[in-house]
Amino acid sequence: MLYLGGSGSEYPRAILSTLLYVLQQKSQSTLDDTKAYYNRLVPPLLTKTIVPLVENGHGVSAVLADDSVLDVTGRLIRIITHALDKEHQDMIVSNIFQLFVNNKPSNIITEKAELVADRFRPLDKDASLQAAGCTVVMASVLAAVQRDIPLPIKTLPNFIRQIAELAEAPKSPAHRLALLRIIGLVVNKWIKEPIDMEQVKQLTQSLLTSITTNPSDESASEKLRIVFWITKALLLRTEKFGMETTLAFVSLLAHPVFGTTASRGFSVLLDEDEFLNKLNHAVVRMLYKQRTFAQCVPLLVEGFKAADSSTYYPPLHASSNNDLTKQYRREA
Repeated sequence: MLYLGGSGSEYPRAILSTLLYVLQQKSQSTLDDTKAYYNRLVPPLLTKTIVPLVENGHGVSAVLADDSVLDVTGRLIRIITHALDKEHQDMIVSNIFQLFVNNKPSNIITEKAELVADRFRPLDKDASLQAAGCTVVMASVLAAVQRDIPLPIKTLPNFIRQIAELAEAPKSPAHRLALLRIIGLVVNKWIKEPIDMEQVKQLTQSLLTSITTNPSDESASEKLRIVFWITKALLLRTEKFGMETTLAFVSLLAHPVFGTTASRGFSVLLDEDEFLNKLNHAVVRMLYKQRTFAQCVPLLVEGFKAADSSTYYPPLHASSNNDLTKQYRREA
């Protein structure tokens, strides 16, 4: 039995980090008894994490919902789920959506499942900090599973909108990142139908319009981050709309409010993410970075030359976010 007692988050984080290290040393092909790892670790761990939250407990077990512990929990769940066969991945997705989205008893909770179904609302706007932080578990599962496993929700665009609304007012940096990764993963791996893509475009354009027309809105910077992650998901697939939105970001670099945020966002677009990558079954087309730079770098250079002293930094920062740009400079 997994014992995670202790007076604070340090002990359970250390134990889980050790388990994670051991699993990381095994290649996917050597995780022969992955189902046993799952049964012995994942349901008990999630149960010990979530049940104290719905019982309003503040004792030893509640520390498992600390962001630093949840980060390791998510990594463990991701590596185990990734190694499972398609049938078991489908089962986990179903259980996770029962738990997080449908608010129904889930087999992934081994004790007090009815109580959890009644009280655990991590996707509510008024969710507690710890309950909201548990979304990293959902992000981890979505990253790990194959993209031909259907998500058990009625409409994908509506789900993306729901997560985007939460991402406009995240409760912590960890919560923000989990929500943004969920958006990116769903867009990249599961948005396939033209009608769904059209709604994603409408959402993106609506967010961009809101950003530019209401720059003083407290959520404007968060909305910009959401657009960056939607764009990243589409750029990986070399979708035309992803490039169109990327070029729109270039025009924001000289914006007095969003210039710095926009410039830093280019690292989101072009750096490899731990969750949203080819290893985790994301759609990643060849040469997507090169195509992006071929379009963006000339505009960045032009913007840099035309900028006054107050706008020098953002274009320069955006054009230094990736080694490919450094290569481009050497060749220029």
